[in-house]
Amino acid sequence: MLIGFKKAGLERTPMLYFVGFCLFVFLFFTQFTLRTPTYGERSIDVQVVAKLFFHLSIFIIFLPGILKSIFFTHNGRTYYFSLICYFLLLSTLIGAYSGFYSYYSFFYVFFTFHFTIVAYKFLGRDGMLIVFFNVCTVLFFLSVIFYYANPSVARYAYWTLDGFYFSSRMQGVVGHPNTLAFLCVTAIFLLYYFFSKELLTKRITFIYLVFFLCILFLTNSKTNIFSLLFCFSLIFFIRGKTYEISLLIFIFAFVVLVSSLVFGWVDIFLKGISRTGNIEEILTFTGRTYIWRFILDLVFQQPVLGWGYANTAALLVDNSENIGFTVAQAHSTYFQLLISGGFVCFFLYLVLVFRMFFLFVSKRDYISLMLLVHFVVVGVSESMVFNTVPNLPFVFFILLLVVTGYNDSNV
Repeated sequence: MLIGFKKAGLERTPMLYFVGFCLFVFLFFTQFTLRTPTYGERSIDVQVVAKLFFHLSIFIIFLPGILKSIFFTHNGRTYYFSLICYFLLLSTLIGAYSGFYSYYSFFYVFFTFHFTIVAYKFLGRDGMLIVFFNVCTVLFFLSVIFYYANPSVARYAYWTLDGFYFSSRMQGVVGHPNTLAFLCVTAIFLLYYFFSKELLTKRITFIYLVFFLCILFLTNSKTNIFSLLFCFSLIFFIRGKTYEISLLIFIFAFVVLVSSLVFGWVDIFLKGISRTGNIEEILTFTGRTYIWRFILDLVFQQPVLGWGYANTAALLVDNSENIGFTVAQAHSTYFQLLISGGFVCFFLYLVLVFRMFFLFVSKRDYISLMLLVHFVVVGVSESMVFNTVPNLPFVFFILLLVVTGYNDSNV
């Protein structure tokens, strides 16, 4: 699975990349296809047992490497992340809403964290990026197929008082449009990196780019589209390249905002960028402000330890009437951390992010910096790192933890 890559520029043998690709496809394909426990569920069935069996088998096979990663291969950032995880485990153990789903989710956090470290030792930074890029590409192709062949699987469903209907938003085989959009933007960053390192030809790069952009716009995820523009503008600005492009993007956004305010085009503008034509959708970040307001009340009830990892799947569902609709997570990495582990976990995460940011800037590791800023921006409205069961974006974040910083001055 090295479609379009020049073998001369690869750091490892193609067979090793293929093995890594198969492992990650297996892990995440079983995660998407086999059933996940529902919100607050304390029971198990055959599919849940099968998923645990498959993943525990891989865990046991790689156990020597995982044990080594636990005790011997940490750096400062992975220690911080481990501290956050152990604190979340403590809050989960004493949490009133903790059940099977909480511990089930936390196991996958632990497993994915250490499995990614082991894979990094075998594949290296670029090897991991190539494997992830190919995994994302396969998921995108499957998403397109299911989008037209089986809309009930690959199209996002909206719930109304009259039931639910399938929209035109693509969620593909990853479960949600925003997750698919996050992976699309990440794949575009990787595409830019591979092209800069001359691992891909111009023709292949262009084909990939058009395909990824089509997927991105079908998801209709405005936060991720904004993150794509923002991250490229930031990197160009830091490097002192194509300053005019960054300036034009800023001027365009400023002119739209000022003209909307001065000429009374606010309603027209907001209706145009909303999905339903309702201004409130934009002003409340599609209802997220209602969730965050209620979460803050819960946070101040448990400010130190929080309510436990993945317990929002039961806690918020049980309080749906106070929010106004049913939701299983905070729709924000920062609010999710606050309610899961209190202010301690929130503070540790901020310290971790700042340490990573300054490391990547000092080392001129621009692809890692773009991915990190992408997490920070999208984390405002989505729980991409700490949510429930980890997904592929979580693996990207772990990779950023273990890299030591590469000089990508040619990117």
